[in-house]
Amino acid sequence: MSDSSSNLDTLRQRAERALTLAHGPQPEASDLNRLVEELRVYQTELELQNQELNTAQAGLHQVLDKYQSLFTQLPLPALLVDSLGFIIEVNQAAVTQLELRYPHNPQRYSVYQLFKSECRTPLYVALRDGQPHAARCARGLELKTDMERAPIFDGHIIRLGGSGEVGDSHDLVVLVDTSGERTLRELNTRLDRSEENLRRAQAVSRTGSWFLDCVSHDLEWSEETYRIFGLDPGGKVDLETFHAKVHPADRERVIAAWNAALSGAPYDIEHRIEGFNDRWVRERAELRYAADGTPLTALGTVQDISERVQAENALKESHRLLQTILETLPLRVFWKDRSCRYLGCNTLFARDAGEASPADIIGKEDGQLGWHDQAELYRADDLEVMASGLAKPAFEEPQTTPTGETIWLRTSKTPLRDWRGD
Repeated sequence: MSDSSSNLDTLRQRAERALTLAHGPQPEASDLNRLVEELRVYQTELELQNQELNTAQAGLHQVLDKYQSLFTQLPLPALLVDSLGFIIEVNQAAVTQLELRYPHNPQRYSVYQLFKSECRTPLYVALRDGQPHAARCARGLELKTDMERAPIFDGHIIRLGGSGEVGDSHDLVVLVDTSGERTLRELNTRLDRSEENLRRAQAVSRTGSWFLDCVSHDLEWSEETYRIFGLDPGGKVDLETFHAKVHPADRERVIAAWNAALSGAPYDIEHRIEGFNDRWVRERAELRYAADGTPLTALGTVQDISERVQAENALKESHRLLQTILETLPLRVFWKDRSCRYLGCNTLFARDAGEASPADIIGKEDGQLGWHDQAELYRADDLEVMASGLAKPAFEEPQTTPTGETIWLRTSKTPLRDWRGD
């Protein structure tokens, strides 16, 4: 443009001189022709420059139209703000997601008003420190809203033109909702907590879990399952590992139960663990099958029941010892439930009732035995003792023997109570 201005000044000066000479001596025709030719050339240059200017303006309008279309249709909230943070323009996504009350008059908002107070400083710093066309990001901008869980955005900021001085620039702020990331972090935290709680619960209850892919035969054990079987957590395990840890005396029975489960039978079995003096477990599993009955997966539990088995064995031994004592006594001993049905007795009592063994009398009432004639008498005495809670010692009562004779007995009855005192 400076060269064109210089040429224009020169031509103007020469034209003025020519006009001055027109009032004086007649100028040379060659000078006038040369001046006219130069003016025509300059006119052509101006026309070309004007055409280039029009082309540039048309291109600028196209760029502005594309920017406006992108700005309007962008699915993310976008705001154009001035150097003081006041909103100049917003797109529809911003109106919807930021809950703007005055969408047609966004100038009523400062961008800082949209977010909670603790988020405004990082946004201010990001807007203040920007350079022309440089991108910045203000993270963790929590929307000021009445919603129970406020959305959180990352603000991506680009300075549009200007020198960077206050009052001489605009910023484009595009907001990306990162609430999903927060939710994912919270879910991961809750999952970690749940896994830890499950691990602790399994340790407290001495119950492990396992999962088997019946197609690939991949087996997974929980940490507690490793402990129960006496193996280090995390080591590779498979069905062969499991079979090797089953007590040899129980192994065939366990394998048979598993094969039956693969065909649809329930899997619920108790067995011992190899390598321990007396470790018992109870295993249960639920299998999932394909439409044709092919087993696909199995989810199971293994519970350490050693203490229960030991208690059951101790109880059996106690019963055996008590029964031995009762069989040794030269007396008839029996016990009944609250409905006056026999729960047990010694052999002498069973034979008096006409039965071969104590097992034959369990569950029967006096009316079903040889002394059925005295059944109501016996029942009245039993109910009186249970109702009063007091013993009835050394009283005499009649009894009919299996041969039909009537004999007299000296009987003592006392109430038996359970662990609740009933």
